[in-house]
Amino acid sequence: MPLRQSYVMGMAEPEQRGGVAGLSQLPAQLTAGVAPIPAGFVFDHVSMELPIGIAAPLQCAVSAVFLALFHDKRPPHESPSIAEPGDLEPSSVGVVLPTA
Repeated sequence: MPLRQSYVMGMAEPEQRGGVAGLSQLPAQLTAGVAPIPAGFVFDHVSMELPIGIAAPLQCAVSAVFLALFHDKRPPHESPSIAEPGDLEPSSVGVVLPTA
């Protein structure tokens, strides 16, 4: 989930990040409010491990779908930029070279 949150915030415009964060968290918050009811039933009547055994593959599936949908879209701050050889001076990148 932190990976998804980071990606979504990177893709959103700075002035829209609050609303985007709320909307992107809505499905997680809804399922967190509803999931304890069936999970508690399964804990009591079936198995203590089964809810985790169900949730882990679902989380992996969500991550796989997210990757499949967005693998070719990079946030603007991660896009490679084309620099000319003279564009970067050693002092502009924080490198201090020893003088001879």
